[in-house]
Amino acid sequence: MINRRYIVGIILALVMVCAVVSIVDTASAAKYKKIDSGKAYPDKGMVAKWNTYYNGKTVKTNYYMYAKFSSKGKYMYVGKMNIALTKTTKTKIKAVVSVSSPYYGSYKDSGYEKTSRTAKSYYFKYVKPSLKYGF
Repeated sequence: MINRRYIVGIILALVMVCAVVSIVDTASAAKYKKIDSGKAYPDKGMVAKWNTYYNGKTVKTNYYMYAKFSSKGKYMYVGKMNIALTKTTKTKIKAVVSVSSPYYGSYKDSGYEKTSRTAKSYYFKYVKPSLKYGF
């Protein structure tokens, strides 16, 4: 017959494993918070909408463009641009830009910018003002 101590020990070990897994899972999951959203009209018959999220290190922007091809028509989806700004070192930010469109195909590019700003302050100073002009 199995001793009660072994059963209690196994149950306690399973509870501890579950607790550790849940703590590690919540600590490692990057929670993005919305820091900006907007709508702009870069040209006649065009609408641009964006949402920007931040998790403490990375700023991600989802930017959508819509166009109206006739005066009485509805706005149609033209393309999407994703921008990711990540602070890599004290003096560098990595920028990754990907553009996709059903009309023009897809494009992705990345580069580094030398700056002492955080990714969030860099976004508000340089990226956000240019969003109202389209892509």
